[in-house]
Order: sequence, then structure tokens, then C-alpha cells
Amino acid sequence: MSLPEPGREPFLSSADGIAGRLRATPEDFAVVERELLPPEAADGRHTIVRVTARNCETNQLLRDLARALGIQPRAIGFAGTKDKRAVTTQLMSVRASPEALAAVALAGITLEPLYRTVKPLRLGQLRGNRFALRVADAVESEARVPVILAELAGRFPNYFGVQRFGASRPVTHLVGEALLRGDWQRAVETYIGAPATEAADASEARAAAEAARAHYRDTGDLTVTLEALPGHLLFERQLVGHLLRQPDDWQGALQRLPPNLQQMFIHAAQSALFNAMVAQRLAQGLPLDRPEEGDIVLPADRHGGPDQRAPIAVTARNQPKLVKRCAEGKAWVTALLPGFSAPYAEGPQGDIERRIVAESDIARERYALPEAPRLASDGLRRPIHATAQALEWSLDNGVPEFRFALDKGTYATSFMREIMKARDLRAY
Repeated sequence: MSLPEPGREPFLSSADGIAGRLRATPEDFAVVERELLPPEAADGRHTIVRVTARNCETNQLLRDLARALGIQPRAIGFAGTKDKRAVTTQLMSVRASPEALAAVALAGITLEPLYRTVKPLRLGQLRGNRFALRVADAVESEARVPVILAELAGRFPNYFGVQRFGASRPVTHLVGEALLRGDWQRAVETYIGAPATEAADASEARAAAEAARAHYRDTGDLTVTLEALPGHLLFERQLVGHLLRQPDDWQGALQRLPPNLQQMFIHAAQSALFNAMVAQRLAQGLPLDRPEEGDIVLPADRHGGPDQRAPIAVTARNQPKLVKRCAEGKAWVTALLPGFSAPYAEGPQGDIERRIVAESDIARERYALPEAPRLASDGLRRPIHATAQALEWSLDNGVPEFRFALDKGTYATSFMREIMKARDLRAY
């Protein structure tokens, strides 16, 4: 069984897509967090602030905001990582006063301090996101979109989106795989030097980046590589700079990167295996939204999303009830996001999961990452289908626009790829 390349997984719908591209401008990809507001506390150390950012990567936003306040980036909490080329609105918690936040002025960033609270925000502390998206250069939208939506019947495969891996240079999961195998040198060299797999565009910055990566692959010359890497490749420059100061300290180099990026490498490796499991379930003709015997189902929590704390194994006895719950949108069939303790399913889904994990050649105990325990992952069960809630679509001077909401952890691009079916992954 060969694993599909991230972003090349099979579609659920068979109708022709509208092609086109997302993010022709940042305003074409608007994201507003469906918030879970933490409790207010007048004497709390943290201020909850609503942040709207245009065309700003999350780690860059954290660095800029921390620098403006004179604090460390780790003093800023957030519930979810947002897209860069977009206009995003989300909550953050900042170890600073509302007055200090109100005085900050950053280009492309709007801050709305709300109130003080005791505890910082943590990843996952949100209900989901609302999206307003425009698809540039689409074709035959008026005829094709209704057909696709009828085929999907409100659901789509809950793949991790291509941005999880890198659309033009999908290497994040490869770095994670190297870490999980204990090969820190390969992880660092992959992140610095792996080439883009999509055809490069004509921009001077992209050409310079590819030339620098090629020089590193061919020569290993760190000094020239650092000089050649464009300034916007902050993380690659950080890795190379560390290796110049401390040669062969591969683990130390990678651990200088932001903690959430280090964790993302592991998550991306897990995500690639999850996507492969969903793809294989589709290939075998197994339903995404109807539980089979041996499946593991997650019921809805009090917010209406999947409850990770209450998995239910599907048996001949409870299957009819769980089929009904899934049909009502009150439960979800899951696949494995591998880790050192997350349970396998049984039945056909369990067979898929065990084969794909075995083929990955990453032992279960490696997810504990004994040399870097803070990157360890238990794994979990993740729904294999999702629903675009409150979906509306229209044409604005021939340009299709889509508005919908998703539960947390679900990618808008995974829904849009069913609509677009664009061949170039950079279209998403």
C-alpha cells in the first residue's frame, strides 16, 4: 500500500471542479474564530485581546507583538494557528495590561483588548472558525458548484489541508518523520535544503530561495548558504546560523525554532498518516459517515463538536444506535492520528490503520520522543468526515464566494479542494 502524497488524496465527489485559486489577495480568505471566551478576572495576569491580522504568519505575529510589549513570545497564548495569506480574527491572551495593548501600533494588525483573565489561552480552546472565501479564475461555477454540493450532501473528507505540509514545498511532515526516527540531522537538512516540488513561480525571492537550497544540498557550505538565503526565510536562517556557531549540533539547532513549529513537525507526520487512512477507507468503498463494526466513534460534546474524551467502540449491538447518531450529526466515525497510546480501531478500519502505521516504519514508542519529551504525542482519534455548516455560496461579478463554518481542527481548504479540484496545490 503506497501512501498518497499530501494534497493528492482522492476526492469524495466525482463531478468536475471549478479550478481557480484561493488567496489571490489576503481579503479573499477571511477567517473569524468561533470563540470560547475564558472567564473574566479583574486581578488576572493575562489580558484577552481580539487580534485581526492581514497577511501575517502566526509566529511572526507573536514575535512582533512580543517585541512591541517587551515580553517573550511564550507570554502570548492562542487557541489556533491561522493562515498567513488571509485576513484573520482570533483571540489571544497576553501577559500585559489592557492599557499596554491599546498603545501598540503594528502595521496590518488591529488589537481589541477585552478583559483580564487568570489563565492563558491554550491550543484547541475554540469552537471552530467561520470562513468567507473567494475563488479567483474559476470556470463554469454556476453549473458545476450545485452538482458538486449535491454529491457531497453536506459532508467532505476531513483531510488535513495542504498548508499543514507546505503547498509549494511539502516538507513539514518529512521533518517530523525524521524526528520520530531519531534522525535530527536529516530533519534539519530537510528543512533547510529540500526543494520545492511544484513548479516555481517567476518571483525573484523564490528563485533566490531555491538557489540557496540547491547550494546547501550540493555543498553543505553553511556560510554561503546563510548569505544566499532570503531574509524572509527566518527559520532556515536560524538553523544555519546555529550550525555555524555550533557545528553538528542538529538537535540544538532545531530546538531554537518556536516551540509550536517544532510541535507542528510531529503533528504533520501524524497528519500524513491520518490522510492516508481516510484515503484508503475511500478506496475500499467504506462509508465516511456510517459506522461499521470495529470502528471507533466520537460523540458530540456540549459545544456540538467531537468529544475526544468519550470514544465508543462500534459493536453489533450498538451499531444501529450509532448509525442514527452519526446520521443526525451527533457522532463521528474516526481514524487514528498515531501516537504512543491512542487506540487502534478493529474491523476493516483497524486493518487499514495497522497496515499504514507499519508501512510508515515509525515504532509506536517513538512518539514518546525520549530525547525531546515535550514534543511527545499520545495521538488521538479524529473524525474522518466533516460538514460545512451554514453553507452559502453566490456569484459576485462571476467570482464564486463561499461562506461556511467548520469545527475546530477542520481545514477550509479540504472542503474547497472538493469544489475546485485544482491540480496546482499552490491554488489552495
